[in-house]
Amino acid sequence: MSIQKSKLLTQETASNIFIIENEQLLASFGNDSIDNYLSNGTLYKGFMIMSDKRIYVKGNHLVVDTNDKLSESNEDKVIELTDVRDIKFKERRPLSTFIPAMTITLISITVILLYIAYNIVNYPLGVIYFVNMLLDISGFLIIAGAPLALISLFFWWRHKRSTRNYLEIIHKNGVVSFSTIHYSSDETKIFVIASQSVLEEINT
Repeated sequence: MSIQKSKLLTQETASNIFIIENEQLLASFGNDSIDNYLSNGTLYKGFMIMSDKRIYVKGNHLVVDTNDKLSESNEDKVIELTDVRDIKFKERRPLSTFIPAMTITLISITVILLYIAYNIVNYPLGVIYFVNMLLDISGFLIIAGAPLALISLFFWWRHKRSTRNYLEIIHKNGVVSFSTIHYSSDETKIFVIASQSVLEEINT
């Protein structure tokens, strides 16, 4: 099975990277970077090559620590396929956008509820007073509630926009991660499909 899309990566050129020369090339990830590396030996972003025995990681990538925090790494890695637990996509949304969004939302809800509670407590009983109270609350929601809601929506939209998808290789010694924003969706899907197929064969 050979479904890699790199122009320069072949069984022959891959054998120069493989630990054992007769490993079978199965798939690749970061194909333009692979071509650049094979043509002039330079790397501008990381890539992975998968054989029937191992996954080879070269160049800049991310690693995930025990607290699920990402950090950059340039260390080349060779991961035995028998050590791989899973290969999957993962969404990550930074706390730097989540905390402001949640804070603004909670403040908005608190302000609205406090205003409503204040009116309920301080308005006298009676139908006329009740109607006036509803009008006051409605006016407040239009004048203050709507802007607060819009501000909250803006922060949640900003938080949603900050979401990043990552391709993660979970193995017995840790987690290797690549932000998919720097890679085409096609090559990412091909690599995941190929790797999961191989893992299924290994685990059966």
